Amino acid sequence: MKKEKKKKELPLKVVVDTSVLISAFAFGGAPAHAIREFNQRATIYVSPPLLQEYREVPLELEREGDITRE
Repeated sequence: MKKEKKKKELPLKVVVDTSVLISAFAFGGAPAHAIREFNQRATIYVSPPLLQEYREVPLELEREGDITRE
């Protein structure tokens, strides 16, 4: 009988889309749930350009009146 080898599970790596991140904070719901799950089960990766986008998009949405700081 052959002994089955267990596959080694690789750690989950995630990059969160800006719209998902903004929706999670602004509206909650499924995007917020996804962010909480990723935060507990995965390593979230971000690049300098993506971090800049994370900073700029909420300010732009606030200027346009689409979101508030509340």
